[in-house]
Amino acid sequence: MIIQRCVADDCGANCSDAVSTTSEGNVCSMSYLSALEPLENPTEDDGCSIASFTLEDGTIGPVDVPGIGNLKKDDLFSTNVREHRKEAQLLFNLFLDCKTFVDFKNAAMHYKNIVNPMLYAFVFSAAIINRRDTDTFPVPSLDQITPSHFYNEKIIHKSRRKLRKRRRKEMRKFVKRRRDYKKSRGRKEHFNARHGKKSHNDKSIDHEKKAKEGHHQGSKNQREHEGSSHHGKHRHKRQADVGSNQEPDQNDITQMPLDHTGDNRNPEHRVSYFREDIGINSHHWGWHLVYPLFWINKAGRILKDRKGELFFYMHNQIVKRYNGERYAAGLKFVQPIPMTLSDITIEEGYFPNLFSSIIGSDFGGRPANSMLQNITNHPIAGDSNIADLLYWYGNVLTAINAGQVTLPDGGTLPLTEEKGIDILGSAVEASAISPNPDLYGDIHNTGHVLLSFIHDPTGVFKAPQGVMGFTETALRDPAFWRWHKMVDNLFNVHKAQLPPYSDNDLTVSDITISDVSIKSGKSPRKTYSLNELATFFKQRVIDISRGLDFEADSSTATVNLTHLDHLPFTYTIKVTNNADNDFEGHVRIFMSPKYTDSGNLATDEELRQHSIEMDRYSTVLSPGSNTLTRYSQESAVTMTPNRQWTQLSSVDVEFNPSSDNENFCGCGWPDHLLIPKGTRNGIKYVLFVMISNWRKEKIGETETYRTCDDSLTMCGLLDKKFPDKRSMGFPLDRPIPSTTSNWFNRPNMMRQDVTIYHF
Repeated sequence: MIIQRCVADDCGANCSDAVSTTSEGNVCSMSYLSALEPLENPTEDDGCSIASFTLEDGTIGPVDVPGIGNLKKDDLFSTNVREHRKEAQLLFNLFLDCKTFVDFKNAAMHYKNIVNPMLYAFVFSAAIINRRDTDTFPVPSLDQITPSHFYNEKIIHKSRRKLRKRRRKEMRKFVKRRRDYKKSRGRKEHFNARHGKKSHNDKSIDHEKKAKEGHHQGSKNQREHEGSSHHGKHRHKRQADVGSNQEPDQNDITQMPLDHTGDNRNPEHRVSYFREDIGINSHHWGWHLVYPLFWINKAGRILKDRKGELFFYMHNQIVKRYNGERYAAGLKFVQPIPMTLSDITIEEGYFPNLFSSIIGSDFGGRPANSMLQNITNHPIAGDSNIADLLYWYGNVLTAINAGQVTLPDGGTLPLTEEKGIDILGSAVEASAISPNPDLYGDIHNTGHVLLSFIHDPTGVFKAPQGVMGFTETALRDPAFWRWHKMVDNLFNVHKAQLPPYSDNDLTVSDITISDVSIKSGKSPRKTYSLNELATFFKQRVIDISRGLDFEADSSTATVNLTHLDHLPFTYTIKVTNNADNDFEGHVRIFMSPKYTDSGNLATDEELRQHSIEMDRYSTVLSPGSNTLTRYSQESAVTMTPNRQWTQLSSVDVEFNPSSDNENFCGCGWPDHLLIPKGTRNGIKYVLFVMISNWRKEKIGETETYRTCDDSLTMCGLLDKKFPDKRSMGFPLDRPIPSTTSNWFNRPNMMRQDVTIYHF
């Protein structure tokens, strides 16, 4: 049910009434995970009465919407499958069109046990983020909801077994305490009876009489204060249980090995720790919640500024970041899947070794050297043809070369420097705001579908879908990165058509950067010199009990994860403002491999092609010398570290809007993967810093509801325009002319060699 843990005194005795509104408009405590209770264990109606709800057009529900409930409950939901997406869009629009929070609550309660649980989890979470009256509620990481999509079957089985064992032990302790209490109470009452003293029951009656008399004498304000305090105690106690400083028993911790999907005989396994990292897979799921495929711009809804461009740039950056791991592992940079009519062979095999509790089966695996085939009459995916994919691909290339897209009515829309990439992003992603869905089709999603059913394209063996079909698991598969490299190359064709940036775009004559350096934090093993960074593998204990058992309270099921991390570091930038007035600048920081995957010194253009955005921030430079200091934890690329791990390890998340949640929406690149893995002997990178004129570039401040700016570069701003007029990735998003020498040698730019070690 939507509200599992309402307090009767505060929320009403009936679950359908379990929302109270204060003068500030906040709602009483609601449990997000309880809203998703049927996800792992679907049940019949739980007895809560289903109240009606009203939509924006005046429709009063519950209503049976044709198309909602079509997907079977024991199938896996995929936004890439067209029919799944249609049903999700219907439910999402219905949730967003509910007039009030109570209407939304009642609608969610009604449809919870009607639709597929994974579809419900995705749509419900997306609605929470994208409704104005719920968008400050925290959305937990998906591994807290469906841990079986993140941890292999052995881990889940061991954790469940330990959780059941611990709960049985706690129950035995409880029974023993109750039995001992009854024995003690019986002896005490026998003693009191013999000596003429009041029994426990008599005292309880007197106490209740006094309490009632005192209750009637108290003021209304006092009663309200006591009621709120009572509710607060329950909430704080729950939080105290969750955030306890007690270290879990090492025997109760399940170890999650790094090599559970293979070994280094498969070269691709060398970077599996990155692809299978829970943080990046949660980020990918969270990004698609904030920017769902089926989003439609509509009056009264929150602003989705530059959604198509963000689709391009977020995936562009994670592919480049993946190349950083391959660079350290001695692998070639990721190669795109070729767009040919036949013989599209996927050399890389992948078996995720994940068991989905939704379908009661393993996710599908792909043998090495599998050939992409048409999907025909598949019971889940229907029909998907390679020929259609190539047709749409050709139409997008035609539009890029023509500098305009064709609209359904025959009109055209120019692909300008400012808007072109945003339009193309919507067309290639095949979102609901694509300029022409019939002509430009479903490129991005169809590729995911073809790859996820490559092992059983007709469904004759009833093999489950592969991880490429799902936003929360797709990054695990080496084919994801090859597919998105193909998509990225398509966008780069457009970028190459644009005029190069001019000196006026790039140079700020009054600003001179004289020095750039990086200093790592302390390490117990070694002291690192200036411009040396360090990575290492770190172990972290995560509690997944709530995803295994929605009734879990004090019991825990802990997993010991191993993930890449780095020593925190600090940028120091020395810059001179040669003007007489303050200068409002924007600091842009990138990093690129110094050498190619063939071992050659990278050219300026190759440095640009593999540039990873590390940070960006605005600052005011006083006349004369300035020293800028910036900590790695402040990066505009990553999710705040504390939020990342709180999100992953929180046993429960209460629906309590707070100022701490106002700038957080569950989307963001994990801080522990900000920099690529180093090597024992050190691997060379080039750091690039530019200061541009922020006064000319920034978007003027406008009234907004909230921002959600925890990971600006990857996730943009929710309900607000992206703050930078420049293209995402500026100035490294367009090719550097081959005739230009010393492109980086401008007074407001500087490069610095850095070395990344791994210990």
